[in-house]
Amino acid sequence: MIGSDIHAGTRRPLTDAELAAVLGPLGTPVSARPMSGGLFASVQVVRLADGRSVVVKTGTPDLGDRPPLLTYERDLLRSEAALLRTAAGLPGVPVAEVLLMDTDRRHVEVDVMVSELLPGEGWSVVHDTMSPSATARAVRDVGTVMAGLHQVVGERFGYPAADFALGGATWPEAFGAMMAALLDDAEVWGVEVDAPLVRAAVERAEPALAEITAPHLLHMDLWPGNVLVDRLTGAVTGIVDPSGACTATRCSRWSEPTGCGSSPWTPQSSRPTWTRGACSRSRKDRNSR
Repeated sequence: MIGSDIHAGTRRPLTDAELAAVLGPLGTPVSARPMSGGLFASVQVVRLADGRSVVVKTGTPDLGDRPPLLTYERDLLRSEAALLRTAAGLPGVPVAEVLLMDTDRRHVEVDVMVSELLPGEGWSVVHDTMSPSATARAVRDVGTVMAGLHQVVGERFGYPAADFALGGATWPEAFGAMMAALLDDAEVWGVEVDAPLVRAAVERAEPALAEITAPHLLHMDLWPGNVLVDRLTGAVTGIVDPSGACTATRCSRWSEPTGCGSSPWTPQSSRPTWTRGACSRSRKDRNSR
């Protein structure tokens, strides 16, 4: 069986028949395996009869009026495909080619994206086996990736899904929409948040946020688990899972992610600080550091 179990929640792997139907324009699937590491979407590596291997990623199933999603997490697969197509060809930004995007839901009730299988291994998996020089190379390459993405300037700030429903013409407008959506989500899910305090903080920050005038492309989840590397040389061979990408201010620094096990940031002299998400630091503030 190529794909069997239909998982609850946000994952929806495809069955044999569904894979055959969706992949018809590309070829005939002969085997498949789940790709480990994903925490949100279902991802399968499928080998075709012509010898190629492709990655099949499905969107989130429609789960009624109250899906187990935050507002910004909806329609992520289409946003990911858009970013991959935008980033294709950017110097120093190795992303997968989107081979097929099935959104008409004629074969299966979720969106499906098919992309090439990139070489390399997950940095978060192999970092303990890498030499200091390889780790330093990986850090430099990730910096190159970030710089390449940041060269792309959009027309609006925010998340591109649903025509920038969580976005705006300015960074304060977009950031305000994002925070309002999170506060709404907290209310829906019964999470205790001091909403007036949060709104007041966002309001106080508006002058600083307004210093950002150009919306640059951000990956938004660029941590070692989404970086593929050559463990011997440290060369970054792929950047994956930009599903939460948005246009905002360029990130000024990194901060190490938490909850990911031991850190790949060795040696100490090569350890960056890694910021997951959009930094709101102005150029003036960055240069004063």
